[in-house]
Formats: sequence, structure tokens, C-alpha cells
Amino acid sequence: MVSTQLEAGFAFVSMSGSGRTQPIDRKTIRSHCMRGRNRRIGVSRRSTTCPTSSSSSINVSSAHQVTEEQDEDLFMKIRSKGLTSCCAPSNLAHVKLALDMDDATKALVIDSFRYFNEAMYPTELFKDADVDQNEWGHWLFHDPAYLQCAFFMAFTTRDITENRQITPTTYSHLRETIIHLNRRLSSSENDVALGNSTIATVIILTMFSCIINDHEAAKAHIAGLQQMVRLRGGLQTIACNKKLYLKLGRVDLIYALNTGSQGFLCTYPLYCNPTFYNNNSRPKSLGTLNARFHLSEYGVSNPQIVPIFLEMRHYASLINAAHTTRQRRSTDEYHTSVCSFQYRLLQLNGYLGDALSECLRLTLLAFLLTTFQNPGIRAKYPYLADCLRESFLAVPVVERHRFKELMRWILIVGAVSVFDVEEGGWMVQGWRDSVDGEHITWEVVRTGLKDIMWIGPLQDKLGRMAFEKLNGC
Repeated sequence: MVSTQLEAGFAFVSMSGSGRTQPIDRKTIRSHCMRGRNRRIGVSRRSTTCPTSSSSSINVSSAHQVTEEQDEDLFMKIRSKGLTSCCAPSNLAHVKLALDMDDATKALVIDSFRYFNEAMYPTELFKDADVDQNEWGHWLFHDPAYLQCAFFMAFTTRDITENRQITPTTYSHLRETIIHLNRRLSSSENDVALGNSTIATVIILTMFSCIINDHEAAKAHIAGLQQMVRLRGGLQTIACNKKLYLKLGRVDLIYALNTGSQGFLCTYPLYCNPTFYNNNSRPKSLGTLNARFHLSEYGVSNPQIVPIFLEMRHYASLINAAHTTRQRRSTDEYHTSVCSFQYRLLQLNGYLGDALSECLRLTLLAFLLTTFQNPGIRAKYPYLADCLRESFLAVPVVERHRFKELMRWILIVGAVSVFDVEEGGWMVQGWRDSVDGEHITWEVVRTGLKDIMWIGPLQDKLGRMAFEKLNGC
């Protein structure tokens, strides 16, 4: 069975049939037992002004004394932002969540959960994403660990967006999540210990560990997910639950782009249905797609990267076309497509022979990051940022000057997803080289972005902000 430590940075440890731990795990156990003895633990700093850890000796009871007041504060902020369409059921007295709480707190958790769901899957673009109609919402009513994790997600977002340290309230929700999660993992019933909601809880913890740059915790969580998948009998036992299966792939990508791993949870690509993309046909609805576009015009002809680029470009155009005609794409199709693209791109690491093709591969991974947005959070991906910067600078200057439109696309996608323009003098210089002294407007740049690959309803706002920063430096 699986056991966890009752602290924020828990680790999964295997046991023998007699209940003894393995020799290889004993160093890990000793290390975890010493946590909090001589140092502060918790989440790591993002910067000197960003959230930091709270002491492990925090008084949980005193933390809960301020919970109600701060819960109400966040509740009022969510309401004031015009999210009334995401309101909780009107008669909250009859709503029974996984843990007892007052009506105001019930409204907070339901509203904030719906808010996250709609922010990640905009209802004007994707269908079948209603949190009320899927099990990810129903788990709030049945799984205490998952419910506490939803609180942790909401309050961590608040702390990050307000640029402050992780608060006692947020930390108490994390501690409660780990306590309830440990109880489920220790259950003798596999349907509980290895159930879908338990796996979903660890997925969320992994994602938020990456977002706040707590790589030690993320490593423990991803190892736990691996072990849970193995104990379930392998990925094939999860594949029947498409959303859970594809969210495993999503968190795998986030962890890979934070650390440089090649993906731990899925080791083979998920290919799109052959009818999804056809080189020889193009739906009439894609009228704005430049049919004459060829990557060879930009010096890219590598047969390994070109097909993936064309599939991604085609799918981006499908989303744009659906938005124009007020139609919506399937959320499952969205997940499946992104996972297909990400694993093929990850598997090409080290196999592309030229700098421009490698730069394109990394930019496509950065592009995928912009398709899933956490409300109020701009996560950092240090490994991807370092690699993309190095690959861009490795592209011969002659090619950078020759393919200016492609360079602008790379810089805008990078600025939207992984780079801070203010911290990257190389980006400003690269942008100046790409415009070559010409007065260029957002409308002109956006047309070039759409010709290459762009999802207007998802990326226009952030893209314009990135353009204004680059163009104003």
C-alpha cells in the first residue's frame, strides 16, 4: 500500500507485504522526519516579493480563526468581478459538500471552482465543460481531500495575484488537504486509495507546486502519481476516463517544462484521428487560413517537426473558425489534441539537427502552454525559458534577419508564455532586429501571427500586451 507524510511536502513510500519499508526509501523517510527541526518549510519564493513559506509550527486553530473572515473577503471579490453567472445554488442550506461548512463558505468553494473551470475552458469556445455536469464538480460533494484542495487552489491564486506571502489560511487548507489525502491513501479499499478523485487531488497539488516553483514538492507529487498509476494497473486502467487520463498528460507537460524531464506518466504519443487533419482538404469555414503558407518559406523543412506544426496550425484555425461562427469545439477533442501534440514534441528533444527547427519545437511547446490559462496566475517554466532563449540566440543571425515574421511570432509566443520582457534584453534586441526600424502596428503583427499560428480569442489580449511591451522598449 501507499503511505504519505502528514506535511505539505509529503513523499510516497512503498511497503512490503509485512508492512516494512524498503531500504532505498529509508533515507527519504529520515529526511522528511527532520523537516521543520532546524529550518522553515513550505512553498519556495518566486522572487523577493512573491509568496514564501510559512513556518511548519503554524497554529492551525488560530489559522482557522481568520479563515471565515478571509473566505468572505475572497467571496466578495469573486462576486464583484461580475461572475454572477457562476453563482452557487440559491438554496445552499440543502447543499451538502464533503465537509460541513456554512452557506457563505459553500458559495465560495462552488463559485471559485466554477470560475477556474470556465477560465480554463471558456464556454464560448468549448462545450461539455460545465462543472455541474462532470465528476470533477461532483467530487466536491464526496471527497474531503478534493474539497480542501479546491480551497487551497483558490487561496493560493489569491496570494499570488496579490503578490504576498502564502497566508496562514492558505497554508491551513494545504495541511488539511494532505491530512485528508493521507487518510484516503491509507485506506484498505483501492476504490478510495487509488480512486479517480484521489488521483485528481494529487494532479492539482502537482500543478500548483509547479506554479509556485516548489520543485521538491512537485517531484514528490509526480512520483506519487507514477506509483498510483502503477498500483492501479497501468495507464490503460485510467484511459477509460478520458478527462482524468488527459489531465495526467497535462500535468506531465507542466512538470516536464519546469524541470526538463521527458514525461513520466505517458511514454508514447497520442495520435489524432486521421479525419482530424488532412493535408489535401480544408474546410470552407477556414477562409482566413493562408493556404499558401509553407514552413519552407521560413527555412524549416525538417520532416519530423513540419507535420506536427501543420496539425497544430490546423487545429488553431478550427478554434478560430468555430469562434467566428459562434460554434464550440469539444473539450475532449481539445485535451486529446493538446496531448497528442505535446508528447510528439517532447519526444523530438535532441533529434532535430538545426537550431531553427529546435527553436520552433520549443516555441510550439510554449504555444501549448498558452492554451490552458489559470485565472490570475502567470506560471513560470524555468527550464523551457532557458532552452527557448538559448535556441533563439543559436539561430544564425542571417536566418533571423531573413525570416523576420517568424522571429516576431517566436518572440510574441515566448513573451506570452514564459518570458518577462523587462528581464530579457535579448528579446528587445531580437524584436528591434525583426522590425528593422519600421513603424509597425499591432494589427500588422497580428495578421502575421495568424498567418503562422494564433488562437485569437485565447491569445489576443496577452499577445497585444506583449507586443506593446516589446515595441515600447
